[in-house]
Amino acid sequence: MAMFEKLRDKSLNLAEAGVNKAKEVGEIAKLNLAIAAEEENIRKAYTEIGRLYYAATGASSPDPVYTQYFAKIGECKAKIELSKAKIAEVKADDKEEYKGTIHTTEAADAFIPPDTTPGGDYPPEESVNIDV
Repeated sequence: MAMFEKLRDKSLNLAEAGVNKAKEVGEIAKLNLAIAAEEENIRKAYTEIGRLYYAATGASSPDPVYTQYFAKIGECKAKIELSKAKIAEVKADDKEEYKGTIHTTEAADAFIPPDTTPGGDYPPEESVNIDV
């Protein structure tokens, strides 16, 4: 019996150590999340400081340290405007491509067998103009 009690004590100690380790890991994970949240708050504050400084000084920096960053912002804004213009161009081309006539008889021929149409004939050809 002493052997069983010794085995039971060892298993209880092992289980207790596992629980303690799980608590430790959980606490560390919780603290790491809190650190990450605070670092994100700092990043947002830095971003806001930069945005406010850029807005306050306009497109040119009075301090040469920031000149390259102001230039980079200007380049990015120019690329954005170019991409927006290309999007508008593609949309305009797309609308022109889909303007035109759609013949409904093609769809009708596919779904109405000749022997079931009134009088045994196909329906008259119709066209519909669709402006997109």
